[in-house]
Amino acid sequence: MIGSLTGVVREVGSDDLLLDVQGVGFLVTVLPALLAEARVGKIISLVTHLHVRENDLALYGFATQEERAFFRMLIEVPGVGPKSAISVLAIASIEVLVRAISSGDAVLLTKVSGIGRKTAERIVVELKTRLEREHPVLALRGATPHADVVEALSALGYTLSQAREAVRNVPKDIASVEEGLKAALQALQSRVAR
Repeated sequence: MIGSLTGVVREVGSDDLLLDVQGVGFLVTVLPALLAEARVGKIISLVTHLHVRENDLALYGFATQEERAFFRMLIEVPGVGPKSAISVLAIASIEVLVRAISSGDAVLLTKVSGIGRKTAERIVVELKTRLEREHPVLALRGATPHADVVEALSALGYTLSQAREAVRNVPKDIASVEEGLKAALQALQSRVAR
């Protein structure tokens, strides 16, 4: 399986790139944001997903592993193919999509051509618990304004539940990660001192 590619852009299409990797050209479907940044002659690195279907191999490229993980979750939902999954990722950032899914809001997804209300609701139902179970950090990014603080606390060795509880005590008006982390650590210390 092809997991990543680094190469020189040879052609920029309407929804794909021809990427030259040491003399081998890979046709890779990418998100519009990545397409907009691509220039012929530019060296880029992509994480990829090789989609295999009966008589067809299609390669999809992403700027981040989070985008690829979200894409893979989407294509596992019945009724959502790779093209629809790319279209979902193109309408909003992952954080916005995760926030919509976490809150049970399917309206955003219905803006994607080819995804009706029932499919959008199916995506929300199937991905909501899966995001929390398999990609808790990604789910937190969309669910809380202080997701970076939760990540930092997790890196310091606190459990996810401890980190979430501490972040609940952080005032919403604190914008910086440093200040939020300081407030969360104070909340954790005061709880231990009791």
